[in-house]
Amino acid sequence: ANAMFPLTASALMIISGFIGLMLGWRSILLIGLGILAIGEVVAMLSPNMFVFTYVARVLAGMGASFAISGSLGLVPRLYQ
Repeated sequence: ANAMFPLTASALMIISGFIGLMLGWRSILLIGLGILAIGEVVAMLSPNMFVFTYVARVLAGMGASFAISGSLGLVPRLYQ
């Protein structure tokens, strides 16, 4: 179950960076934090291990990928 989070986050890192370029870094950060929060709520309420592993952890990894890309994209703009 713990392997799904980093696998999903690393697989989507480049894609989320491209989406951040198109939509803007602040919006991709907020979208990522929202997806991450939904994934953690699903993990908290998961009825079995399948939902925890393949739904909650994948959602959390996807949200973390978007949030990391958004925060890294904002750093150069904030500190010129």
